[in-house]
Amino acid sequence: MSFDRKRYVELKVLGTGGFSTVYLCRDLFENRTVALKVIKTGKLNKKNLTRLQDEFFLLNSLRHRNLVDVFDIGYNLDTNTIYYTMEYCEKVNIIKYLITKDEETIIKALVQILRALHFIHSHDIVHFDIKPENFGIIEDNLDFTVKLMDFGLFLPISQISKTSMRGTIFYMAPELFSKEMEKDHRVDLYSLGMVFLKLLLIRNGINLDQKYFDIETLKKEQIDKIKEKRLFKIIKKLVAKKLSERYFSAVEVLNDINDIYKHYFSILPPRGKEELFFEPRFVGRNNELNFLKAFLVSLEVEKHKKPFILIKGESGIGKSRLMNEFRLHAQLQGFRVRKAYALSRERIFHVAIQLFKKLMPVFRPEFFKDVDKDIISIIHHAIYSDAPVFSPVLFESMDGEILSKFLYNFVDMFKKLVDDNSEIFIFFIEDFQNIDEFSIQFLRAFLSKKINALWLINYRSDVQLPDYINGFIEELENADLSQTIELKALTKEDIAELIKASFPKAFLGYKFVDFVYDRTAGNPLLVAELFKTLISKEILYIENGIWKFKEGSEVEFADKLDSIFAYRINSLPEKAIEILKYMALIEEPVSEQFLERVLDGKDIYDEVGTLIEKRMIVSFSRKYMFAHSKLRESVISMLKQGEISRLYSKIAKVNEDLGEFSFEKTAKWYLMADNKEKAKQFYKLAFENYAGTYKNEKVIEIGNILLDLCDNIKEKKFYLKTIVRMNFYLGKALENERYINKLKELPLEERDRIDIPFYEAEFLAKTGKVEEALNILYGLVSEDKIKLFPVKYLHELYIKIGTLLLREGILDQARLFFGLAESVMKERQPGREFGTLYQFSGFLDYVDGNLKTAYSKWEKAYEIYKETSFLPGIAGTFLNFGRYYIAKCDWQNAVKYLDNAIEILSNIGNISQLADAFLLKVKSARIKGDFLLAGKLLDKVDNLLNTIDDKSALIRFNIEKAVYYMELGQWADAENYLIVAGTMANTSDFKKSQIVVSFYESLLDYYRGDFKHAYQELMAVKQSFEAVGSFYEKIYCELLKIALDIEKNNFLDAEGNLEQLEDIILDSDINYLKVYYYILYGNLIAKDGRKEEAYRKLHLALALARKNNLLLLSLISLNSIFRELYTFLNDDTKELIVNEIKVLKNELLSKFPKIYINDFFNRRELSAIKHL
Repeated sequence: MSFDRKRYVELKVLGTGGFSTVYLCRDLFENRTVALKVIKTGKLNKKNLTRLQDEFFLLNSLRHRNLVDVFDIGYNLDTNTIYYTMEYCEKVNIIKYLITKDEETIIKALVQILRALHFIHSHDIVHFDIKPENFGIIEDNLDFTVKLMDFGLFLPISQISKTSMRGTIFYMAPELFSKEMEKDHRVDLYSLGMVFLKLLLIRNGINLDQKYFDIETLKKEQIDKIKEKRLFKIIKKLVAKKLSERYFSAVEVLNDINDIYKHYFSILPPRGKEELFFEPRFVGRNNELNFLKAFLVSLEVEKHKKPFILIKGESGIGKSRLMNEFRLHAQLQGFRVRKAYALSRERIFHVAIQLFKKLMPVFRPEFFKDVDKDIISIIHHAIYSDAPVFSPVLFESMDGEILSKFLYNFVDMFKKLVDDNSEIFIFFIEDFQNIDEFSIQFLRAFLSKKINALWLINYRSDVQLPDYINGFIEELENADLSQTIELKALTKEDIAELIKASFPKAFLGYKFVDFVYDRTAGNPLLVAELFKTLISKEILYIENGIWKFKEGSEVEFADKLDSIFAYRINSLPEKAIEILKYMALIEEPVSEQFLERVLDGKDIYDEVGTLIEKRMIVSFSRKYMFAHSKLRESVISMLKQGEISRLYSKIAKVNEDLGEFSFEKTAKWYLMADNKEKAKQFYKLAFENYAGTYKNEKVIEIGNILLDLCDNIKEKKFYLKTIVRMNFYLGKALENERYINKLKELPLEERDRIDIPFYEAEFLAKTGKVEEALNILYGLVSEDKIKLFPVKYLHELYIKIGTLLLREGILDQARLFFGLAESVMKERQPGREFGTLYQFSGFLDYVDGNLKTAYSKWEKAYEIYKETSFLPGIAGTFLNFGRYYIAKCDWQNAVKYLDNAIEILSNIGNISQLADAFLLKVKSARIKGDFLLAGKLLDKVDNLLNTIDDKSALIRFNIEKAVYYMELGQWADAENYLIVAGTMANTSDFKKSQIVVSFYESLLDYYRGDFKHAYQELMAVKQSFEAVGSFYEKIYCELLKIALDIEKNNFLDAEGNLEQLEDIILDSDINYLKVYYYILYGNLIAKDGRKEEAYRKLHLALALARKNNLLLLSLISLNSIFRELYTFLNDDTKELIVNEIKVLKNELLSKFPKIYINDFFNRRELSAIKHL
């Protein structure tokens, strides 16, 4: 296979020559037919590979309507060959095409070729192989376009020497056969003359037997047979042997055509003089490009520690050009580059879908054999059907459960597609500032799911990014997974280089460099647009093949940057300007069908072609979008107020019929058109969809708009209540005070009188006023009010009270209220409220140490939530499953469920619970001894909590951070975090949190060796925990007391307490508690002289710790054996113990912040093995 057959489907061989073969192929990525040129196997050598590569890059820069367009280039590692694709011309060979045409058509074809030659010659390029076969023809209705092709023999004029000899013999100029004669661009004019001479001879039945001849060999009777006398006159001068008698330029030829045929053909393309502008391949970004190339030195991309590369800069600064240049370089190294555009934040999954389709362009049923049918249906509709690409309705109509399920499956399938390939992929994402939230979730999965790929992302630095994009970028930076390249403006030296590359034959001077730099501030886009404008205004012009600058006349239009775009826009046909106006207001890629509808059904083919040729818009997936955001901004600035309302109204009405854009867009357009009723109708639809997919921030945003648009009291209350709930989900409790007050100002009904105190209680609880919150709820169950409380809502009240009590550790009362809730729900059909009850009553069992009972209730809750597609509930059960498996030291399941919870919580934006999920992962990593991971996760939680106002979550975070630093041996840092947590707890009603902080303060004193103070504080904590402590907290207190008794040599008390705990701990499923128990027991009896028994206990601790991957506890067990029993052990056992210590220390060092290592091993529990 000589090319990428996963992207290109071979249809037939178009032609083959001595050097290459051209295939007709279907490009599955771009859904178009292309011609693919590849070097023949027998011609593979470095010279030919370079030749084909240079040909592609030249044509990629030389964009002209009479030159063949090239699309992409690639390299096949297996066959070591290069190939490129170009536009397909159904007809090839200009003689065959024109042989039966009239003379007028022949002249039109000749004019088009002259335009192509004028363009390449003005940019220092000579073709050297002008012949019939190197012209393609594309027909469109009654018109046609000639395309000059095959630049394999080209040379810059500056590189032509007297010895240069290349071409096809029949068409070669006579000077090419001489080593003495000067040679220049006129060799192309000669060859062109020979092509049309041959055409005339064949048309007029004149046979030629020679492989090479010149016009002078024609006999008079042959010349007399030629009917096209006027054309023959021009050809005679084209093929003159002497350079002095031959036309000097294509312009001269055209002038004669106009004189002889009485036409007014222009040497410039009909769509504008600026098309003479030649964009050089790449200037001014070599440092950045070399930095990117360094990533490809090794093909083993999976070893890159930073697989994400972020390229940022202002609009027009060259981000896409840099990425495109790197893309071409990477493809020529054999990498598979797959590119996606971030088109709109409202188009769910659209980036992920684009990338998936480029991994699997054609649906393969066998790949999906183990995939859920619903997921297959979604994928088929979203990616492989003829439905509108990225239809917002498809995903907006799904509920959250299906969306979440789709995401999990989609990520796994994407990973499988990458893993199943031997190639290394590079994924490009353009305009990341427009990416949707679900595509971010898709990308986030690959922070933990490693794939053999590099990700390149560009985004604008001059626009405000939404929180979810900023959060992802911060996540990459905090995890040290990304490198950032910030593009700055071009320097004056870069501008000079750019001018030299764009106008190789020019006398422009330093004054022109200063002028360009001053007008554009070094922005490459503005530089290009300025050049085009100067050419259009003939301030930059060609004279005798030399580019010149008309000084002084530029000031009239170029005083302001915007006028560069304004001139370009105003020079367009009226219909093209109207298209730009509609596109500017729509803001997203738009289909041709949509544009034709807003323009009242008018055909827009020519105008769209003009805009594409002028590089104002680009085509993407059957849609059109602005080539640059700055151009769009200029169009917007030119709109008049009355005009804006008319355009928006038309856009909204068309979209109401076609449904190409989201409900929110339609609503916004109607609102901008001042049609409030229609706006309200579509905002309601958008609100329902966002609520169904848990896009909480969007729900709040649109809810606020609807509050202003709606007059109906019932509707206002509905939106207010939804906003309040969403704010609680997002951790923005403080913002709810004003919404609750607004709700209280409205006329209230029965349900409102229940919801308002519920909201007030939750608001108070979230802000640390737990007692006030409980008092509000207790007030509802007081003897005089409970009779008035509607029975159908009693279970909600009991569950809310029970939940608050549970948070504060008042477990007996919590159990009472959960029991009351269950009793009033007995007659009800199972629904979501049962899931809530099982969730919280299960958690009550968990904190009481009844893991099996807790898990059984959580399973029931999960089934209910799954059936009702309630994502917050599903996430909560996953969170609790994670807790359960941490207690059992089943790390694989723990991480699986916590990651599932994180995926859902990230989607629905419940930041407090998301922080809890990460804190559980911190606890998991810390218990296992992976302190590097724990530290990174804590940083992640820190960033999350900076976005919300949940005091309880902040206390939990600071406590966990303190414990982390305690275990690292950083006592001062641990103390600081405990002080912060204690201050927050003491300035609120979180009494349980106050006690937990005190416990860890006593633990810190123990670590420091202040046993007296630790003991005193612990006794107070122990007493408090008797009232509000969980099973775990009470056990921790007992174990710490035993540790302190051992240090104080109170062996009798310590052993008695251990015996009391034996059945409780060893009968539990909590393995790390068992390890603590055996370590303490071993240390105790070792100090008491019972060495053999101590060794058995400590060996049990070690075996259990190793079995459950408890690295830190394994080292602590070994430290105890080494410290207390080393002299007791035989030599073989000593050697085994020492070797195992070394192995575990090395394992720990790979998961440990090295700056803390000395302090870590200074801990009493580890100091004996520090120097091993």
